[in-house]
Amino acid sequence: MERLRDAVGVEPSLRALGVDETAFVTALSRQPLNACEDQCAPADPRMPLLDDTEDVIRAACYTGPRPLPLIRPAGHPHGR
Repeated sequence: MERLRDAVGVEPSLRALGVDETAFVTALSRQPLNACEDQCAPADPRMPLLDDTEDVIRAACYTGPRPLPLIRPAGHPHGR
């Protein structure tokens, strides 16, 4: 997948595309809910947990050998 991504010139992460980290972290707690409310969600064979969805979104922002940060804004409803 990474070779194809590199061959067609797609950036490896949202961060590499220039997404502001503060804005990303601030919006992160709402994004899994948005995904669940999407009209296509009922067609999924398995409804993912909100934390699973958040992990996928977080991985889209942070890639590479370092571990994914667990930065959560104050008052985050899914604190770990």
